[in-house]
Amino acid sequence: SNKSYVGCCCTWIALCCRKICCEQSDDEINQRLRIFDGWVLSPDKTSIRRECEFDSFKVAVCFFNEVAKLAEEFDHHPDIFSSYRTVKIELSTHDAHGLTELDFNLAEKIDQVIRKIFEQ
Repeated sequence: SNKSYVGCCCTWIALCCRKICCEQSDDEINQRLRIFDGWVLSPDKTSIRRECEFDSFKVAVCFFNEVAKLAEEFDHHPDIFSSYRTVKIELSTHDAHGLTELDFNLAEKIDQVIRKIFEQ
């Protein structure tokens, strides 16, 4: 089915991206983050983080669930923390011990979800 093809495709992308560690300076990573809204490099430089506040608990939970769906599609699971209307996300490729292209690709998709929520 088309759905299994999409899952297969995303798994393939995830496996390829995990092999490509970011060998970029902090300045290069921060420059790259400028195209994303609200993402920052962690103090230990092994992850990127974003915090979002929503209008209600219900919207925050919906967002959390959308990120979970993306994580499954990408076979890449961020740390996600939820507290009432606030959701914090931390992206890092654990088996690479730092940032990879996969983190930036997932951040881009998460930003698309956020834009959709705030456009409603």
